[in-house]
Amino acid sequence: MSLIVDSLKKVKKEEPDKNPYPIIDVKKKKGKKLFFFLSLFLLVVATSIIYLFIFNGKKDTNRIENLDRVDYSRTTLPPSSVDIKQEEKKENNVSNNYIESSKRQVVVSSNVKKPFKEKSKASIDIEKEFKSYLLSGDKAYLRGDLKKAVTMYEKAIKIKEDIPTYMVLLSLYSQVGDIKKIEKFIKYRDLYPWIDEDIVAITIKNLADSNFKGTIKNIEDEAVKIDETGRIYEAIGYFYEKKGKNALAIHYYKEAYKKNNENPDFLYRFAKILEKTGNKSLAKKLYTELLELDIDPSLRRKVEIILKKLG
Repeated sequence: MSLIVDSLKKVKKEEPDKNPYPIIDVKKKKGKKLFFFLSLFLLVVATSIIYLFIFNGKKDTNRIENLDRVDYSRTTLPPSSVDIKQEEKKENNVSNNYIESSKRQVVVSSNVKKPFKEKSKASIDIEKEFKSYLLSGDKAYLRGDLKKAVTMYEKAIKIKEDIPTYMVLLSLYSQVGDIKKIEKFIKYRDLYPWIDEDIVAITIKNLADSNFKGTIKNIEDEAVKIDETGRIYEAIGYFYEKKGKNALAIHYYKEAYKKNNENPDFLYRFAKILEKTGNKSLAKKLYTELLELDIDPSLRRKVEIILKKLG
């Protein structure tokens, strides 16, 4: 009996340690789980909204900047239907290169701060190709292959506008006697603001010194429109003198003299051809005018010797 009593006492002592309301515990556990999952869900939703707001709202400035840096240059000569088609094809190729470049650049973190803006892959490729053609043109010119040099420079200028290359091309056109391309340059000079009367005059003189056998009539008509100092008239006179057409040479030297009668070159050339064609009295008058100017000592000695011979 005492054993039973003792056992009951032990049971009573252990009972207070147990929770007398086990159902309440279960509800609390369920509530905590529900609160945990609800909080997690809200956190995920908030994170997604922030991500979309930051990244989707951002403009694709990289593409705009890259396109601005790509130099879609016009063709070397005034545009024709063939040139336009080739230009469109080139622009499509550049666009495809840009797309491929953009795909490769996706792996670069946008958060990395760089000290300078990098050139796009497309613009780097264009610059590299441009310099490659220039180098090929230079090599061809140095070995005397002028036609090959023209081809390479033309390819370069179709990729990128470059005034020094334009000027080299114009000089080469005059050396190889490509009158048609020179005519286009001068006719469409509004597209090439660097073409002035000095450039045109040099080009015509280069034609005179080349083996060109044709006419420059079309060049004359356009060129004299921009002649303000007489240099183009003098160059045309030089061309005709070199080709043995003295009457035309005298006409253009006279026009140059009218533009500027204090230019030593104009006076000397005009006087010289008059002397050569037998008009010695007028030649003597012009030589005398020349000596009154501040001219190079060597030219002065030459003119003094000529005047002594003329009496």
